[in-house]
Amino acid sequence: MPEQIIELGLMSHRKGDGESFVSRLGRQVARLFSLLSEIAVESESLKTGEFRSQLEKWQAQLAQVTELRTLESIIEDCLNRCSKFFRYAQGYLNERETEIREVVDVLRDAVVKLTGDSNAFNERLLETSTRFQQMSEIEDIRELKIRIAREVGDLTRIVEDKRQQDEALYSRMSKRFDVLQEKLRKTRQEVLMDPLTQVGNRRNVDLSLKRLIQDPAKSPVVLAILDVDDFKKINDVHGHQAGDRALIEVARRLAAQVRSGDFLGRYGGDEFVVLFPGTSLSQAEIRFLQLLATMAATPLQYEEGGATHSIRLALSCGLAQGAPGESAEALMRRADEALYKAKKRGKNCLVTSHTS
Repeated sequence: MPEQIIELGLMSHRKGDGESFVSRLGRQVARLFSLLSEIAVESESLKTGEFRSQLEKWQAQLAQVTELRTLESIIEDCLNRCSKFFRYAQGYLNERETEIREVVDVLRDAVVKLTGDSNAFNERLLETSTRFQQMSEIEDIRELKIRIAREVGDLTRIVEDKRQQDEALYSRMSKRFDVLQEKLRKTRQEVLMDPLTQVGNRRNVDLSLKRLIQDPAKSPVVLAILDVDDFKKINDVHGHQAGDRALIEVARRLAAQVRSGDFLGRYGGDEFVVLFPGTSLSQAEIRFLQLLATMAATPLQYEEGGATHSIRLALSCGLAQGAPGESAEALMRRADEALYKAKKRGKNCLVTSHTS
């Protein structure tokens, strides 16, 4: 009897929008899987790429999930895989350990709660099934009708109780998911932020470039790689603290020039990357020529030891525009080669890479 009821769809308690409780909860779990993928530590030894690929496969499965057992199975598989991955990555995760543990706890609580509620629901259906079977012994038609009506009423209440429990559970889990998502979003921002200059870090550069060149609405994308001229001399003459001040100031001035929707990141050392989606190469050349001129004409002034010191902030720039079908790696390589030529030409200048 319970199996027959399940087949008839009484376990798929639907809302007015036609989406089942299990589907909605699966969608929430998929959000957490996405965030887990984003904060995973980059490491070839940890096989982070394989870990992310597996999370993507589970996300795809969750988009189609309609059965409780399938949802439980996916969550359990994820828990086992995450436990192994983050245990191996423990040395990298001291600052993120609490957030990861919270995600695991929420997923585990979901499995326990879903399994418990499902078992209790099936037991109540089984009791109803037993009473229906006992009715076969009743010979009085009127008594049989009364009993059937009573059992149908009880069955309706059981299903409604389960629906209300599902809604309450979904509401509680949604709140926990929202809190966790916000925490993980902040963690993701920290993971993708350069701590010194407070612009994107190298990983953020790579992710943003790949995302932009794959989005037709953002085409064409212009990539600029900028390098602080004679940065080693700045460190040697003024000291490393002054060198840090110089990098922070360069990042600040670059940030003042980018638009909403553009991207600025520090690629490493004294190299910065700017991405301009939906911009022509000629427009980008004009902007960067003005930027280089203004940057070199406005030295950084700072006070130290009762004296005022001045640092000239000159930049060299390599510029390239993405071609149709060109990979992120190829575009980055062309811009980097243009930067190398700018250095060879005497620095504080711009070289543009043109596709053949």
